[in-house]
Amino acid sequence: MMGSQKTFTISALNGEIISSGRQIQVFANNKYRWYLTALSQPVQQWIAGWVKKMPSTIDLRTVSFKINTCNIVHAPTTYAQLLNSENGKNVTLKFISPTSFRRKGHHFPLPLPTNIFIATCDGGMIFLVLLLSKMLFGLGG
Repeated sequence: MMGSQKTFTISALNGEIISSGRQIQVFANNKYRWYLTALSQPVQQWIAGWVKKMPSTIDLRTVSFKINTCNIVHAPTTYAQLLNSENGKNVTLKFISPTSFRRKGHHFPLPLPTNIFIATCDGGMIFLVLLLSKMLFGLGG
């Protein structure tokens, strides 16, 4: 893995929040939501284990959040499985929080197709190799 490759993403805290500079204010008895995406097998395995032994609260600085539910929405998959799935030709990406893409050493906040493609292929060009193998030689991943 390359040093700059992300092993997970976490969304912004969703819910009723008042922000002032770098500080936020949350409210008791309100529901808040995070989305965590595991991008590597070790992180996915850690999350799966954590969910099985999930604590009743999570503490962030001076605030304790009660955990009501935690769901694993999508089963772990590989680039090869995505490529060979029924959606192998069309993929819809949804960004639920601000997302940036590295391009030429800088973070770029717009999900332009070139940036998404480069970010997806970063760290080994796995998807590109599988796609080209399938397109040129009819080989599956």
